[in-house]
Amino acid sequence: MEKLIYDFNHYKSYLKYKTEEVPGNWGIKGRLAIHMGCQGTYLSQVLKDMAELSLEQIFRASDFFDLSEDERKYFILLHQKDRAGTKEVKQYFQSEIDSIKERRLNLTKRLGAQNTLSEHDRGIYYSSWLYMAVHFAVGLEHLQTREELKKQFRINATKLNAIVDFLIHVGLIVEEKNRLKMGANFIRLGNDSPWISKHHANWRNRAINNFDQEDIYDLHYSGVYTLSQEDVLKIKNLYLDSIKKNLEIVKDSKEERMYVLNIDFFNLLK
Repeated sequence: MEKLIYDFNHYKSYLKYKTEEVPGNWGIKGRLAIHMGCQGTYLSQVLKDMAELSLEQIFRASDFFDLSEDERKYFILLHQKDRAGTKEVKQYFQSEIDSIKERRLNLTKRLGAQNTLSEHDRGIYYSSWLYMAVHFAVGLEHLQTREELKKQFRINATKLNAIVDFLIHVGLIVEEKNRLKMGANFIRLGNDSPWISKHHANWRNRAINNFDQEDIYDLHYSGVYTLSQEDVLKIKNLYLDSIKKNLEIVKDSKEERMYVLNIDFFNLLK
């Protein structure tokens, strides 16, 4: 998997990676030098730590690599930090860099917050896994009636009707001609929500219940690692990027199956 600019702590390290390590980039140094308005020999000196790029050249390089605005800002901060002449200035730019990395590690900021429920209604919604399960199940054509849902989740009519009526009341599903359909189908909790622990526990418990029923399409994995702090951040970023890509795929995917995703990656020795 190709590295992101956020994986680098120095602007030259990123340039070396993009021009020397990424496969299929034959002739990229010459094209980059032309785009930045310098000689290829000068760029070679920069990559050998014998020269520096100007701020203007960094800005042009960010266009060449098609960086987003956030990535461009990070690239410029790396450049400013590496070129700073005093310890105090280096520390200032390093703190800005660290802030960007910290924000990227916050799932809500990374993926975007979507929340349509009041605090009281969130408490009900996350009180049991069944509320979310029913909410999403009605996206499947064969589970769009109360009777079908009752059979699927093996709960009595009173409990099922209470869940469905609540979801209709808060606008998460709609009922038309005795058929249930999804309304606002994504609700995301922030890391600081009082309901986040209950939400995670609900689905971890369901995953445990699935261990004895695992089939070829399921995946349960547990592992313990010892690794550097830098690689901890790399792995967490990989998972966050994967979650974001999963959501992009799911958004346009036809509703045929219903799956649960749980990922546990945490410091065991706190």
